[in-house]
Amino acid sequence: MIDTATLEKKITRLLITAKHIQMHGVDPLVTEDFEDQLYELKIKYGQYLNDILFDIYDEYCEDDDCPDIIEFLTSDKVAVHPDELFLSDAFLEMKTNPLRIELSGNNDQFHEVLWKVA
Repeated sequence: MIDTATLEKKITRLLITAKHIQMHGVDPLVTEDFEDQLYELKIKYGQYLNDILFDIYDEYCEDDDCPDIIEFLTSDKVAVHPDELFLSDAFLEMKTNPLRIELSGNNDQFHEVLWKVA
């Protein structure tokens, strides 16, 4: 069984660190810590998170290649092309409190939670 509370804390910390790196540039110590955190998360929770992503892509974005969870943790949003929604610009984003993956449209006119931790 996955400890989702710990997973959410780790992802929250990663997302905050990624935002810090984007805003303040590269600091070798922060970058090294971030990469260590990513590696640890991938080892412990990678299969679980990648299975969730695969299910989302299979259901909503089957024409897109399903990326590794690392892409969601190192970028703000991942561009997708949803099959049944007529959105020219759509993005998947991992968010916390609660841990979830959201699909959003251009200019935040559309939001849908595709997965949320139980």
